[in-house]
Amino acid sequence: MTVHKGLGAGFLESVYHEALEKEFEVQNVIFESKKKLQVYYNDAPLQKYFIADFICFDKTIV
Repeated sequence: MTVHKGLGAGFLESVYHEALEKEFEVQNVIFESKKKLQVYYNDAPLQKYFIADFICFDKTIV
């Protein structure tokens, strides 16, 4: 909410993404940005993958 309040509405996702990275740094949130995650179906890896916007503290997908 801090980022949205600071920027307001109407920007592209890429703008909010960059601002959220900066806010995470200010608040000392450990994160990885745009991380590729392997996807499995019936225990077999798919060729496609999921890109998480952020993974925080090695366990929370944002």
